[in-house]
Amino acid sequence: MRILNKIKIYILLFVFTCMLHSSGFKINEQSLRSIALSSAYVAAVYGADSSYFNPANMGFLDGIREDKHDLEISLTAIYIPSFDFSTDTRTKKLGEGSINWGLTSNTTMKIPLSQTALDFAKFFGVNLDSLKDPIVLPHGGSGNLNQHGELGYDSSGAVVDGSADTTIFPVPKIFYKSKSFLNYDGGGFNVGVAFTAPSGLAMTWNGEAGAFLKDVMIAMIELSPSISYQYKEIIGIGISPRILYGLGNFNNTVYVPLNGSVLTNLKDYDAIPDEMVPAAMQDLIYQVNTATAVSGFAGLFVGGGAHWNNTERYNNPTLFNPDRWFGLPSVGALGDAHNISAYNSNVAQANAIMKNNWNHYQNEWANGNLEWRYNNKTCSSQTAICLPTLFNPVPNATYTTHIPNVGQAKGYKFINGVNYCIQNGNTTSGFFGCQNMGSIMDDASEIRRKYNINSVYVNCYTGTFYDYSGNLQIGNPGPCSYPSPSETDSDGAPRGYKYLWGAKEVAQAFGMGDMDITTSLEGSTKVDQRSNGADLAFGYRAGVTFRPINSKNYSLTISGVFDSPVKFKFKGKLDADTYIGGSIGDINMKADLLLDTQLPAQLKIGVAQRIYNLTLELVYERILWAGGKKFDFSFSNPTFSALNPNSIIAGFTKEQIESMMNLANYDAVAMGKGWKDTNAYRVGLTYRFDSGTILMASFAYDESPVPQDQIGIPDSTAYIVGGGINIPITNNLSIGASATVYLKDGSKSIYQSKDGLGKLVLANLSMGYSF
Repeated sequence: MRILNKIKIYILLFVFTCMLHSSGFKINEQSLRSIALSSAYVAAVYGADSSYFNPANMGFLDGIREDKHDLEISLTAIYIPSFDFSTDTRTKKLGEGSINWGLTSNTTMKIPLSQTALDFAKFFGVNLDSLKDPIVLPHGGSGNLNQHGELGYDSSGAVVDGSADTTIFPVPKIFYKSKSFLNYDGGGFNVGVAFTAPSGLAMTWNGEAGAFLKDVMIAMIELSPSISYQYKEIIGIGISPRILYGLGNFNNTVYVPLNGSVLTNLKDYDAIPDEMVPAAMQDLIYQVNTATAVSGFAGLFVGGGAHWNNTERYNNPTLFNPDRWFGLPSVGALGDAHNISAYNSNVAQANAIMKNNWNHYQNEWANGNLEWRYNNKTCSSQTAICLPTLFNPVPNATYTTHIPNVGQAKGYKFINGVNYCIQNGNTTSGFFGCQNMGSIMDDASEIRRKYNINSVYVNCYTGTFYDYSGNLQIGNPGPCSYPSPSETDSDGAPRGYKYLWGAKEVAQAFGMGDMDITTSLEGSTKVDQRSNGADLAFGYRAGVTFRPINSKNYSLTISGVFDSPVKFKFKGKLDADTYIGGSIGDINMKADLLLDTQLPAQLKIGVAQRIYNLTLELVYERILWAGGKKFDFSFSNPTFSALNPNSIIAGFTKEQIESMMNLANYDAVAMGKGWKDTNAYRVGLTYRFDSGTILMASFAYDESPVPQDQIGIPDSTAYIVGGGINIPITNNLSIGASATVYLKDGSKSIYQSKDGLGKLVLANLSMGYSF
């Protein structure tokens, strides 16, 4: 079962990695200035957002800024325009990523027949020789098409298309740093806090090439308190614990290589769908269950052969075998006895109806509504002395009952007495003791006129003119008595039909034993998964700043910031459908998940030089992608169910399903192979006007850690440009706007955009307040 869990992990981490970490979607930029400067914002970080980007700078001033409490509230919109792309798999082969090669599934069944079983069946007219060799089961199952739009495995690649819908995702941020405190001899402390969203995205992907993501929603929030100490604005140190919470919901498809053969032993022949039972076996099943040929008597010898009673009971309902009166349908209504499952389903339905009707009859009898006697004279049997006379008339006793297919109906208590008066010409004569029958005979006359029939009698077991099937009782039932059904369930309810023997019973009776199911698989299996994951994780950010030159019009600042790796243990649920197809069928798994992964460590070094009102900052960034856990996982409490309960796999044990899933090459769809540590280079310019308005512009080059020729994360090197403005409204209040545009160069990537460079835009509105 590892494959299903692996699949989920790859997709989960794929999305988190792609959206949270890779160069194209790593959201370093969080505030007004960081967005405008494309993260060329390490050494010249001042104000509220220094608590997040470089806590060592919280006590530093920029030559103009005053030492105050600073607050910034920002709203950033992540915008990704819709785009079309294609993936070229023609240079790839099976095992090189999540590619829809299609899956060919062939299954054979071997029945261990003994010669005794062969001879025994042949003696009774059934030839089982065709079952001696392995039987190729007919192909069935999911019918999923490969990347060429055909069924089965095809080793040739193709150019497949995909697209992504336009995405706009708003994310709020808050930054605060305090005024310096505990100042002594030019030094002092500052504290701060930042509430940010390092990532957040909801995207919809389409097409064959976009199935790996389909519908995703990612959200990550971070709370970062910080503290710093600076001495005379020459040197400063700061640290910020990071508390991060990430969650996501995913609906996507992955294709996992599934190759090899697996031998599964089935002890339950009923696990084979009816349409896959060999023809010779179907014939034997039918013959054993019927008396249409001499072979039918074979069933009597091995314990079957009771089906002939179904026909007998229907054709010969008698006083001593009255099952038909309790709603027994015709034999033809049960369908073709060759179709065992459908036939037995109809039998179960018929028996349930009869049982319900039998219970209804018993309740009426127990409640005193229904009697088999002629009148209320006590008699031990139906004798002449109990017949109605002028002095022992039939009572006019009625009640209300319910008859299937009729509804509410008037019932008559003394059934034999009412029918006695009907037999004597629908009389109301006192000579026959029928002087009280006026209204009942009127009811009978009305029914005869309505349906244009000559006679109508009261049914022995419903107490009305209708039987349990809603048919009129137009024949004379003869004297009624309390019935004794020929066969009953354990609770005494009549059972007019017998089930057919299925393949399992016949196979066991003829000594066929267990079956070996061999399935050969080649290609990649499709897995549709719905999953979620969430975790709370911790890390830290540490910064150091050195300012060797500092004057009113000129300063040089050098800073370093290190972000520790942040290790996550995502916990969640998985609901995955694996489409094996063929005659085996498809399987669903549900499980609890645990995924170990981490955000990478990174080191940023910035040098900022201020000359009068112009500040230039250069930043070098090293991101350590290659190390750390990426795909370590475990799972628990897996449960399995067949998507089609009539498929063969529905009869497999948990261990048998796992043995089949272990054929999968889950390493082929791993998304972190070959990743490298990367560099980013950033340049930022800031100019402050005498009015206090600030203009910012930037450029950056950010390498991708992902091998460009691999099926996996569709990432590539980014060229980044940014700009922004901050305008003072009062001495304490300012507003600003900024934007950054990522341009992705996918010219060397296996994923080719049809719209030129890939794009991601960050747009920010911000308000700052000092006090």
